[in-house]
Amino acid sequence: MADDVELQEEGTKTLHLKALRIQWQIVAIQTIATLALIWLYLQLGSNFGACDAAHVDSEGAQLWCPALDHTLTLDMFENMLGSESGDSGFDLPLPDFLTGQGNEGPGRYYMPIILCGLLTAGWVFLNLQAPQLRRKVVLGGLIALILFLAGRLLLGWFWGMLTDWELYLPISSDVSRNHAETLVYPLVLYTQIFIVALFMIPVWTGMMGIWGLSRRMIGWSLGTTLVYLGIHALLSFEAVTVYFDLGLRPISPQISNEMVLGGLVSETIWPLLLMA
Repeated sequence: MADDVELQEEGTKTLHLKALRIQWQIVAIQTIATLALIWLYLQLGSNFGACDAAHVDSEGAQLWCPALDHTLTLDMFENMLGSESGDSGFDLPLPDFLTGQGNEGPGRYYMPIILCGLLTAGWVFLNLQAPQLRRKVVLGGLIALILFLAGRLLLGWFWGMLTDWELYLPISSDVSRNHAETLVYPLVLYTQIFIVALFMIPVWTGMMGIWGLSRRMIGWSLGTTLVYLGIHALLSFEAVTVYFDLGLRPISPQISNEMVLGGLVSETIWPLLLMA
């Protein structure tokens, strides 16, 4: 009887997350799911990440459109800031190799996907820590973001009032007293990060759901993907583009001259079936 009890103890399985994470079956499934998620996003970028070729200005330059390509929005944001500042060579704070600007095809997404992976690794590691430590790390991160945003403004403003021995607002036409200019760099940086994170929502939420074993995050990944596909299909529909054309590349028709799988499926529809 004692031997039976001992065998039962040795064969006991647990559903504790910390124990499940180290099982090779779980890790293998998570790895396959992550690769499938990355492949899916690259397929989305290949099919929905470009504007219509005819969507150009009078000089032949490509105009912005709401395609699944964060570099289009970053380029527009960069050009807008450059024209406002009068600096034709204005560059955003994050270098192009981190955001994918200047790259073509899947190269636009490689580094952002890697950054999403690093973010996911940090998020999963943080969730494995004690609640008190998690709260301290989150609070420290928020304080660091606030200080990076307004720290220089507050220090310069207080120091200016102390040296001039006069109270004044941090916004002024006087350059020496216009401390609000120090907000420009962090705000531009935060906006750049927000744009990349917004377009990469399916990736980082999906990775967090896969490696954090969170159905809620996986739901966010699937939901945002379906919402974008629905909006893209609506805005690129021929009956809509007649009145409201944003320059999206329309989805190819189901019937085409090139067929695959022995003539069963149109070549233009095959990538969409793979994503589905």
